[in-house]
Amino acid sequence: KQGESILEYSIKFARICGKLKSTRRTGWVYSNVPEPESVADHSWRVAAMCLLLREQGNHGRDKNTFNISKAIEMAIVHDLAESIVGDIAPADNVTSEEKYKLEHDAITYLAKILSGATNTKNYDSSSSNSSSETAAAARLLSCVKPIRLS
Repeated sequence: KQGESILEYSIKFARICGKLKSTRRTGWVYSNVPEPESVADHSWRVAAMCLLLREQGNHGRDKNTFNISKAIEMAIVHDLAESIVGDIAPADNVTSEEKYKLEHDAITYLAKILSGATNTKNYDSSSSNSSSETAAAARLLSCVKPIRLS
């Protein structure tokens, strides 16, 4: 929306992300798992596992082999589209093409909000043609990079 402040964009983004706390992992729900984890729980666990990878080190390999900061960033944002479209499981009978479009549109929307929150123009819609979840997260990360929390 025209005229929104950086703070307003930031609050909007945080509220949308907050929906992941109450978005239950669909596969767990369909499998009747008691107290299914949320998408936020899952993302946090993946980020924590990335920290474990850092602790394990590269076991003598080139230190540039694994970028722990990038891995943690990807872990945090890889399911952000689900804050808008929900956790779509194979049992939902949504085609790959439809799921891609829904998630692509959600990432595009979130990236535009982040561009407003960071007062940058990092989002490039021409780079939005990859069907890879990794590429979608990378596009979103391009907007997160300018955020300074300290």
